[in-house]
Amino acid sequence: MKYAFCGGKLLDGTREMQPREGLVLRTDGDRITDIVPEGTDLTGYEVVDLKGGYLMPGLINMHVHLAGSGKPQKKQRDNEKLVKTILSTGLTRKVAYGMVAGFAKEELFSGVTTIRTVGGLADFDTRLRDDIRAGRRVGPRILAANEGISVPGGHMAGSVAVAANTIDEALEKLQASPFRAKFRLSERERAYIGEKGLDTIREHARGFIETRLAPAELPNDGRQTPMRGHPVFLAQHACACCCRKCLYKWYKIPPGIQLNRRQQEKIVNLLMAWIQRQL
Repeated sequence: MKYAFCGGKLLDGTREMQPREGLVLRTDGDRITDIVPEGTDLTGYEVVDLKGGYLMPGLINMHVHLAGSGKPQKKQRDNEKLVKTILSTGLTRKVAYGMVAGFAKEELFSGVTTIRTVGGLADFDTRLRDDIRAGRRVGPRILAANEGISVPGGHMAGSVAVAANTIDEALEKLQASPFRAKFRLSERERAYIGEKGLDTIREHARGFIETRLAPAELPNDGRQTPMRGHPVFLAQHACACCCRKCLYKWYKIPPGIQLNRRQQEKIVNLLMAWIQRQL
């Protein structure tokens, strides 16, 4: 579709720009083709009369948290507790995603055509980016980051960022749970590891996590990991990586979304660290 924008004040985005009148900006599809004087033949174009308004390049917002409106809060709130509640059920997640999409649309209608997110809820930023690209939502171009990375107790940790705890810290916390601490490798399982080798066990772990834990939808969630039969199964229960409910309780990874490769590999690293401690 070809459009011709006329009757407005043009700001062209150059360093010394000044409002210019008497010009027509013509487009073809999503590209500007030229700027011509008023009175130029516009046959084949749909004319848009700006009625004295301003026409300018889209703004770029380089620091955006789509989980918030940007408006000041009347009182301090516990963002970590709020985010935990928001991501706890399918209904609350759906409402929250609609809110995030609404904030993005508001950015666009304010003249911001590109945003860069720097910390958000779960995978909402990339989901919204893809929905906008597919025409399912209206919004700006999004350079998406999803959750940020913080340190325990640091900026945004627990809300729009995940805390970067070490494997050793995770294993120590797990040992404080009587249920998790009761899991141990038997002599038979140690012999199996000795026969197969740790590299093979790691590949088994990757396969189990990819097929039994990573999918967004798991009809048998909570029952997919046996209590015995393979060293990795024991490691999953010991490390609270046996189902998505436990994964959320211990590591705040919400259910209902596909685990990405980085998340899967972090889980595998944790399981292998537990197994090696048992040898």
